[in-house]
Formats: sequence, structure tokens, C-alpha cells
Amino acid sequence: MDYDELIARHREQFRASMPSAMERLNWSAEELAAERQRKLRTLLAWAKERSPFYQKRLAGTDPATFTEADLPSIPALTKDELMDNFDAVLTDPQLTLGLVNDHISQLTSDAYLLDSYHAVASGGTTGRRGVFVYGWDEWMAVGQQGLRWRIRRTAGSPQVQQALTFGSVVADRASHISSSAPLLTVSTAGTAMLRLPITLPLAEVVAGLNAGQPNALLAYPSALDLLMGEARSGRLNISPVVVVSSGEVLTDATRESVRAVWQAEIADSWACSEGLYATPCDAGTAMHWSDDLAIIEPVDQHGDPVPPGVPAAKILITSLFQLTQPLIRYEITDEMTLLDEPCACGCAHRRIANLTGRSDDLFRYGKATVVHPLVFRSPLGRDRHVVEYQVMQTPRGAAIYVRTESAAPLEPLRHQIIGDLTGAGLADPEVTITKVDYIDRLPTGKQHRFIPLGHPANTAQP
Repeated sequence: MDYDELIARHREQFRASMPSAMERLNWSAEELAAERQRKLRTLLAWAKERSPFYQKRLAGTDPATFTEADLPSIPALTKDELMDNFDAVLTDPQLTLGLVNDHISQLTSDAYLLDSYHAVASGGTTGRRGVFVYGWDEWMAVGQQGLRWRIRRTAGSPQVQQALTFGSVVADRASHISSSAPLLTVSTAGTAMLRLPITLPLAEVVAGLNAGQPNALLAYPSALDLLMGEARSGRLNISPVVVVSSGEVLTDATRESVRAVWQAEIADSWACSEGLYATPCDAGTAMHWSDDLAIIEPVDQHGDPVPPGVPAAKILITSLFQLTQPLIRYEITDEMTLLDEPCACGCAHRRIANLTGRSDDLFRYGKATVVHPLVFRSPLGRDRHVVEYQVMQTPRGAAIYVRTESAAPLEPLRHQIIGDLTGAGLADPEVTITKVDYIDRLPTGKQHRFIPLGHPANTAQP
């Protein structure tokens, strides 16, 4: 079908679905628990019937009587296991990893796969490229999570209720969820999007923001740090009343800079390519989890459960709305703390706090050139042959180490990254790409994917 026809129909259904999504923010803890149990049983029955992978994994379970307390009886699912069994996990036999990869590799803007699906790719904090597929209703659920909280938080603020123009300084590719998910949602809420990829030279980002004059700003914390410097110097002249950060750890220093320069509070959020969000609350700095759409299990580095209030080394999530690609006890190696005490705002959705993972480092070359890791992450994450990667900064470029599934040629990828670095402002960059059999990890299982000069782990030679 024609894209315009598809997106118009999708947006209309999205608008119709928002009142129900908003209503669930007011549910009690008991109502939320009942909703999770209902959706969990539906998910398990669907996966067991339609996914070859889960037919085996759930062979001993009875979806009709299953409860949240029974989840530990199901093995955790890692990203490696998900990607190694990609076709078997999916519940629609039309979909294959090859088909989805072909679709992702050709994305330049929002597009449908088989007139129904959306697909995104991400390297993730573990370094392995992940691929995630969303059906029609599932994609709406992704968009609802952030939008409903923005509506709730701004309901009593006339200053923020005005029509918003978001200056978006995040990923540069439609295959990344930070760029693709808003395309469905923002156009339904009287919100325009001024998109300025962080991979552009900083001067171009500043010029674009100055020209567009957004009254709202969405950016990675590392991008906000750069923009604060430009604002203090007088080169950036915007006055956003809404500032939203996501994708990296937000520091107190960045919060204070935004307060000092724009007299605005940052609404920090947590999101992942697996389609789940935690969104900010005015009653403190913790974020509300989507308690109606997913089950979260905080665990230590060995996978053993930790109680609420105790920092977790990683979390296991069961996404209750994803029927196309079921994620049941899926491991995400982000460090955080689950809070279950009542929130002063009155919302019963539980909160997460103390996020310490997923922060990427900027590469600085000399005094003038700053390169965001997305310059590397976008092409490496998009290449279907790259399983894992690590990027070490060198004085004039980068030494890249990759683990691949085949004898794929890497020279085109190298030239693309050289071109992207040149576009980001680095003169005559030098880039090497080396195939390796193994990439070292931290004791926690995480991986330093971007290692700047001066870091103790950086032993690369130019």
C-alpha cells in the first residue's frame, strides 16, 4: 500500500488509542497487577502456539494458570540467544532476519515492512547488534509511552501547553528508535520536529537550531553538554521551555547547566530499542516504568533477584505488548534500582532510579573537533555482518575491531566511516577496521564500545 495511506490510517488509530493509554496512568497498583497477569497469559499462549523457539522453551508451562511469580521458571533470554534464533523467535513466518535486515539497510526515513511492521536496529550496551520488529499495534504502544506522560505532566502548565517545535539532536538514521519512533507520534499531537543529527558538525547543529528556534529540545546528555557550551559562548541562541534527555546517563552537572542557561528542568527518560520507556516524574528525579506494558525483574550479575530499593546489575524484562517478537525475561544490562514505594505524584506505576549505564564517550580531536559516537554506531549497527564492535580513538581517527558472521568485505564500511568523520569536521581521518574472534568485556558483562584517547583501556595505535 501507499505509505501516505498507511501512515494516515495508523495516526488515526493512534489518536483513538490515546484515551485508553492515558487512563491506565491513573490505575491502582491492584488494577495494574491484574492487567499484567491478563497480558502475560495472552503473551505466553500466543508465543507457545506461534513461535518455534517458544514452543520448546515454554513446553512445560500452562499459560492459563501462569502468574508473575512463576516467571523465574522460564530461562532468561540474552541478546545473543535472541539474535542466534531470530527467525524461530518470531511469530509471523513471513518475517526473517534476512528480510528485516534488507529493510533496515534501505531505510532513509519512516517506512513500513510488509505494510504492517516497523523494524529498528541497535548495537546496545553489550556491543552486539540487535534487531527488533514491531507490529501495527505494538508500534502504537511504543509511541504511547512517552506521549501520554508528556500530556500528563504538562496538563497544568499553560506555558508548555503551547504548540511545540522539538529540536531533536539524537540519532541520524531512521533505523534507530530515537529517530524513528517519534515519527508516528509527534505529528498526532500538534508537535513539529526539527531534526538535526548529532553526527553533523557542531556548527551546523547550532545553525539549524538558531534558524528553527525550537521551544522544546530533545537530545542525548552528551549533546546537551556541547550545546550548553555553545549557548554560554553566545553562538547558540534558543530558549526552550521543555528539555528532554534520553539514551545516556544524565549527570547533575548537565542538569545544573540547563537550569543556569535556559531556566528549564530536564525531563530525563530511559528508553531502549526493545520498545520500552521509563518517563520522568515531577516528584523527584526517578522515572516511572510502564507498569501496564511490561514486567521488570531486577537481578544481580549472576541473574539472582534483588529486592526493590537495592541496585541491580541488570534487569530482565517481559514485554507484554510485543507479540511479533516475544521478549520474555529478556536481559538488559543496564544498572538501575527499582522503587516500589508510593510516589508523591499519585501514580501507581513503579519507578526506576540510579541509572549508571549506557553512557557513551565523545571523541575530541584537538581543541576544535568533537565527534559523537553515533558517527561510528550508526554504520556499524546498520551493517548486518557486524556482530560486535569496539571503537578506540586514535590521534587522527579510530581503530575499530569487529566480530563478523561471515567473510564480509570491510573496506566499503571503512570508507563510509571516513566520510562520516570528514562530515563531522575531522580533517583527513585515518580509520582501520580489524576482524577479531573475541572482544574483551568488563567483569559485569558490559563492554566498552567507545574508548577515547587517554582511557586506560586504549592501547590502539594510529
